[in-house]
Amino acid sequence: MDNLDNVNLEILAKLDGQAKEDFRAGLHNLAMADPETKAALRGAFNRLRPNASERELDIMVTGKAPPENKGWL
Repeated sequence: MDNLDNVNLEILAKLDGQAKEDFRAGLHNLAMADPETKAALRGAFNRLRPNASERELDIMVTGKAPPENKGWL
């Protein structure tokens, strides 16, 4: 997870009720993924492939090749 996801995750942890839903709606309006969902997905992939590197987990969660691998399909 990147720093922005970590910040958003910390903010979500401090919110509750309508404030939390409003923050999630704001993330959605900005076309940003919910960091709690990304963290849960990362955890699921990590349980599926416990030997996966952090880079591989990033690729699984985002569905995108890293910028240094532009030649990937």
